[in-house]
Amino acid sequence: MAATIPTNGIVLNSGLNVADGDVVLANGHGISFSATSDSADTLVSELFDDYETGYFTPALSSTGASWTYYSQKGVYTKIGRTVHYHVQIITNSKSGGTNSNTVSISNLPFTSLNHSSNPVPSQAIGFTYNWQDNSELGTPSNVPLRALVAADSDTIALYDANGSGILYEDARDGSAANYIYVGGHYIAA
Repeated sequence: MAATIPTNGIVLNSGLNVADGDVVLANGHGISFSATSDSADTLVSELFDDYETGYFTPALSSTGASWTYYSQKGVYTKIGRTVHYHVQIITNSKSGGTNSNTVSISNLPFTSLNHSSNPVPSQAIGFTYNWQDNSELGTPSNVPLRALVAADSDTIALYDANGSGILYEDARDGSAANYIYVGGHYIAA
């Protein structure tokens, strides 16, 4: 049987011990850390109101292009507004694209913050990225590249070591031809 806390709340002087079950908070509420205000700059919130973990299905995107996949795996953990993610994509074939169009990864689990209207830095966070078995991107075949989660989107833009966008022509065709691994984090809207 669940206990209900009265509307005027309760005060616990020696902590809270939940022997079994979960602590469930109503939507829009969380754990407040307002007893200590530590920021010298503009404080937005001290309320921890979101945590979740799950899976999503990432996909490659390029105008007019389509891929068949051997594997599409995405896992995420969202802590507050920070989304940590890992992506693995293995392709079997590609078709319909234009060689000069860039390739990105779509279907991130949350839309990123539109940083142009918010006082936060660019969504470019450190990533590990490999486009494996592609001779056009250099030797050896495991090439570290760059990635950027675009503002106000659910997409990761892909760049080579020189900062140029990865093009449709860079993707190989064939069974398990491209192995793409991306990990990073971004701020959700």
